[in-house]
Amino acid sequence: MRWNDRLYLSIAALMWCGALVADAQQQAQWPPPAVHEVYQQEQEEMNDAEGDEETPRIPNRFLTRARGYERALELQQATDADIFLYIKHNSPSGARGLCNWWENRGLRAGNIQRLLRDYIKVELRLPSDAETREIAEQFRLWEGPTVVLIHPGGRRRSISVFDWPGGRPELKSPAALEELIIENSSARYREEDD
Repeated sequence: MRWNDRLYLSIAALMWCGALVADAQQQAQWPPPAVHEVYQQEQEEMNDAEGDEETPRIPNRFLTRARGYERALELQQATDADIFLYIKHNSPSGARGLCNWWENRGLRAGNIQRLLRDYIKVELRLPSDAETREIAEQFRLWEGPTVVLIHPGGRRRSISVFDWPGGRPELKSPAALEELIIENSSARYREEDD
């Protein structure tokens, strides 16, 4: 038997084995119907036990753009939580530098991250699409980062994260920022802190 005949027989044998395996897989159902039905019944019972209405959870991440802001307003109605709105300016370069400074030294501070867990966080970046720009223009825009707390009743409180002694920016300390955020939050957050 020549080598090409052996190769042909080997290929034919592999194809035949593959056809058997494919046929066996096609005939078998996974998961078996009985197990699947039991699983579905357990899931339905768990859902019934939890109740029909689930309270939405506050996301850990920042919601972004106009769609994120709209989602935050919906979450606010359901959870009665404050919205922490951060408007980031990507131009001019001076404003971008201040925003990066605020993000790296202010937002990433451990006490600020812990504090913001209970807030609905939204980030709008400028320049952006028309819808996002329209939302951002509703707020007083600072040179650099703009931070606004929006209470459930619609009240807005701006927070200045920089001091400007001698006309030069100086980022407030994380402890001072935490105090400012709590001070400008709705009563729900001030009561928890006491």
